[in-house]
Amino acid sequence: MPAYLIPEVEAGTAETTGIAKKAKAALKIKWSAGPMDSMSDAQIDEMLNGIIDKVTSPGEGVEGTFRWPYVTHAPMQENAALADVRKDSAEIWGSDQIPTTGQRHVAETLGMKVDQVQYNCVPGGGAFGRHTHHDETVMAAQISQRVGKPIKLQWLREEGIKHGRCRPVSIHHVKATIANGDILSFEHRMAGSELDLRHGLGDMISGYVTEYNNEGASQSFFTHTQKLAYKFGP
Repeated sequence: MPAYLIPEVEAGTAETTGIAKKAKAALKIKWSAGPMDSMSDAQIDEMLNGIIDKVTSPGEGVEGTFRWPYVTHAPMQENAALADVRKDSAEIWGSDQIPTTGQRHVAETLGMKVDQVQYNCVPGGGAFGRHTHHDETVMAAQISQRVGKPIKLQWLREEGIKHGRCRPVSIHHVKATIANGDILSFEHRMAGSELDLRHGLGDMISGYVTEYNNEGASQSFFTHTQKLAYKFGP
């Protein structure tokens, strides 16, 4: 099973949401330390400040350094999916923004072929990119496979805030030089974590390219989305 698809979780099933919430609250789980457990926010900021490129625009201008903090997506609809996994097939209902990649990852996780997984894409609340990552779809499929029954998985709002994916922290150094009302130069340097683009961009080719060379895809995505339509010079 691809390790990155599913983090370590405990799953419980119940006939109603209320019973499921009470059962979850009764669990006593001791988790092991995560890969970044030994680093504080201050240490991460120090690391980013140490690797950010310096602005090189000549002359005096307006200059500043900014820190963008971690921010949760807080989608209009939290993660939700329904899965019915049988011995040789699986049927999924969800609102993944890139369902083709979600279908493939469900198949990989269950040990099936892609054509054994039927993905039904249904309308979902605005997610602002959160549902490009299909954690809940794969989790629901895993649970259904283990219990042998159809499963509806619904994240609660507090679970999305506490355990969901966040926009990572980043440090920005910006400088603009202006003369006679014209912007002569604008320079923006940033240091942050590698983008997770392993979900692809909605087509088969990018789905595989980003999964197997995420670092290269991340750098290319950053380079081609940082073009600024400012008028430089007179």
